[in-house]
Parts: sequence; structure tokens; C-alpha cells
Amino acid sequence: MGLALSEKKQWSEAVDAYKSAIELQPNNSGFYDNLAKVLSKQGKKEEAIACYSKVIELNPTHGDAYYSWGKILPEIERFSEALDIYQKGLENLPTESQFFAKLESLLSQQKQSLIEDYRRCGKNHKKTGNLTQAIETYQKVTELQPQSSDYYELGMLWMEKQDWEATLLCYEKILYLEKKSGKYSQISTDKLLGVYLVKQGKIQQIIDCYHRVFQKDLQNLWWYYWLSISLSESGLIPEAVSLFKEWPKPQYSSLPKPKIARNYSDSIYDRIWNWFNQKNTKEFDLELENINSDNLETEANQIQNYFAKNEFLILDINKLTESEQEHLQLLGISLEYLQIIALENNQLENIYINYFNQELPAHPLKRTQHYPHRKLATPDRRLNNGVEFSQTIAEFQYMYAIDPIAGNLIRTNESFYLQDLTIIYRFVGVEVFYILTGSFGGWKLSLYIPKFEIVLILSDKDPYITKKTQSNYNSLKAYFVTYFSEVQEYIHSQQPRLLTSIVGFRRNLGHFFWQ
Repeated sequence: MGLALSEKKQWSEAVDAYKSAIELQPNNSGFYDNLAKVLSKQGKKEEAIACYSKVIELNPTHGDAYYSWGKILPEIERFSEALDIYQKGLENLPTESQFFAKLESLLSQQKQSLIEDYRRCGKNHKKTGNLTQAIETYQKVTELQPQSSDYYELGMLWMEKQDWEATLLCYEKILYLEKKSGKYSQISTDKLLGVYLVKQGKIQQIIDCYHRVFQKDLQNLWWYYWLSISLSESGLIPEAVSLFKEWPKPQYSSLPKPKIARNYSDSIYDRIWNWFNQKNTKEFDLELENINSDNLETEANQIQNYFAKNEFLILDINKLTESEQEHLQLLGISLEYLQIIALENNQLENIYINYFNQELPAHPLKRTQHYPHRKLATPDRRLNNGVEFSQTIAEFQYMYAIDPIAGNLIRTNESFYLQDLTIIYRFVGVEVFYILTGSFGGWKLSLYIPKFEIVLILSDKDPYITKKTQSNYNSLKAYFVTYFSEVQEYIHSQQPRLLTSIVGFRRNLGHFFWQ
């Protein structure tokens, strides 16, 4: 009768039916079990618990009763009793795996509930100014479940007490945990705590901390990058430069010398072009006095046709296959630093211009801050993402880039204008390399290393120029050779550049793209 009424969801009638059955058979554990289920449906949890207790008393091996009893108890915050019930079930039914799962789940719930209680207490202590108690509470949280967010709160509390050693320890824990999780965020709280510590003069301790956690591993470069940017944003430019100088470097010196199939012959054209791409041209075997510049200019078409046949290995750094990445490693070219080169970041440019600043830390340099001509929905929002390097050239006479082989910052004031709003900048690092910029916005589009005859596409913002990558660099070769004397004089001149040509604006717009 009770079962039939339960199926019809006539709970009150079912309860009466089971109670009548129990009066007739008081030792029938099944009646108590069914009654407990109906009472639970009615929300009468305490009465249901009493019934399950009677079931186990009558039948200690009734697995469903243990399970259902243990399931009700956490619903009324009686976690410890639920644990006892499941443990008792395991003792009497050791082969019932469901109890193991429930025990594990309950322990986790109980632990999480305790953690949340500690967090609430910690926040309340902090609000009332009880820093010591707040610290003790958050320490218990981190012991139960180490999380970067809790170490951040603990670190901020230690900072209020001006215990810098304890604050640094929390900061290091944050870095370890975020590195382990692999979910580092650009707005991660670890940067905030790091900035606060640097403001207290702890830049060297922060650098040491980063080296301990990240082991100067190039794969961890972005952790260094984002803290450097945060420091620069906070006006801590000298400290940002100090951290920048400690960024992980590629281990290029330990790599075997790669064998490169180059566009090279014993032609005078190739020899002249290769002479321009030596770090120390005096060591390169080229008899300059035997070169007739006038003859070269008369051979302009022949030189153009000669280099037009050259081919390069062209790779897009944003679409590299695994084998292409391995090839870059073989050449000693850092993908991480190629990605940095491709960036446009105002704060990174501020770090660059101060890298060579002899007046740091007393007089840091800073680029002029430009704002949009009209406000959008968000205050101080730019109309466009700025092309930052061109503003740096206009204000500080140099373009900066990190050597993708050695990881050192270098600068150049050597630029070469091609057709179609294209300008190529020449850098002298471990190897000579070139950065091609251009198009409507003046973007950095590609990087070329002549020694390896490899071109790395940095951006696909202008597919038209990207398609012409090979012809553009071959034109550069032809121009260098054709106008050998002029190019030689230009790159060896120690005189400051009085004029520069910058791509990234059009006459009809009346503003620069860095605005």
C-alpha cells in the first residue's frame, strides 16, 4: 500500500501506511527505509534521519540506508555526522565503492566550507583593523588550500605591518602557484603586489625572486615582461629598466653552427651585399678601393635582375608549425623575442629609451603622452592602437628592437625608403637584421636576417606588402649594391640624423597614427 501511494506522490497517506505496517512488523527494516524516503520527500529530514538510524540498527549491512542517511546530513550542515555514517558503512560493507566516493566528496565539501569560514573571518578582522588575527586566519586558509588569491591577501596584510620579508615570501608563493597553474593573467594580482614591493625599494629582491621561480628560462619571458610593463605604467621607469636588463636570454652561444644554403656566389654583387651585413666590415675580405661606384649605378637594371632571382625562407611567427619552430631553434632565433619585437606598447618604448639613458635613476625619460581628439565611451581610450615606434623615432631619433638571437636591446638610426610606403630599418646585433615597416598605418611587418636568408612575418595587417616580401628585400639588396658608396657613407656616418621619414600618416588625415 505504501509503495502504491508513494508512486502517486500521496506522501501523507504513504507515511500513514508505512507507520501502520511498522506497528504490525516493528523489526522490518524495509518499512523504516521506505518511510525515511517518503519523509525526506516531505522535507522532514530529522524524522527521516531517525528512520534511517532504525534501519541500520535492524540491518547493519543495508547499504542504501547508509548512503541515503549520509546524503541528508550535509543538507543540514551536519558534515561530521555524515562522515561518521559513511565510515561506519565502509566498516560493515568494505566492498561498497560508493562510500569511498562520498567520503572524498564530503571531506572536500567540509574543507571548502571551513576555508570560506576562515576567509570571512579574515576579511572581518581586516575591516576592524585586527591585522594580527587576520594574518593568522589567512595563514590557516593557505595551509588548507594554497591559492594565489589568498597569498595575495596575506601578502597585503604583511605589507600593512611593514614586514617586507613575509610579504616577499607571499609574493614568491603567488608566482610559484601561478606558474604551476599555467593560467597567468595580464591583470593578475601578483603584479599589483610586486609593484607595491618595488615602491618600497625592493626591486633587487623582486628580481632575485623571479630568477628563483622562473630560473631565467626563456619560456617564462612573459612573466618578466608584464611586471616590467606594470612598473613602467606606475612611473617606476628606472626599476622597470633594471628588471628589463634581467630578462632571460637565449643560449645562442651554445648552439652548433647551422649549415645554411644561401643565395651566394662569388659575384661582386653578392660580395658587396654580404659586406653590408657583417658586424665588423673590416674583417670581411672586400677590396673597397677596387669597386667602381659609377659602374655599379650604370648596371642598376642588371643588379636588380640579378637579385630578383633570390629566394628566402619566409615564416609567419603567428602560424609556425612544430618543424618550423625547431628550425628557428636550430638557427638560434628566439620566437619569444620575435613576438616582443612585433609588439606596440607605449610603456615598453619608455623602457627602451631609458635603457641607454646615462642619467638614470635621477632623470628618467618619458615619451610625450598623446590623447584622442574626441572622447569615446571609455575615458582616455585611444581611437586606434598606436604605432609606438614611429613616435619614439620622432622624439628620440632611434628605433629600438631586441636582438632575436642574443636577447640584447639595440637601436638604430639607419632607415631606407622603398616604394609603396615601405621603410626598412637596419640593426646590428649578433647578426645584422632588417625590420620592414609600412602600409597605411606604418606597422612593423617583417624581419629579415641575411645570414640565414630567412624572413619572419611579424604582422599580416597588410597582405599586399606581405605578398611582396621577397621582392622588397631583393630590391633592398639591389639598392645597397647599386648605390654602394652612398649607403656605405650613410651607415658609417657618426653625425646625428637631422631628418627622418616616417610612414604612418597621410597628408589628408592631419594626424599621426600614434595619436
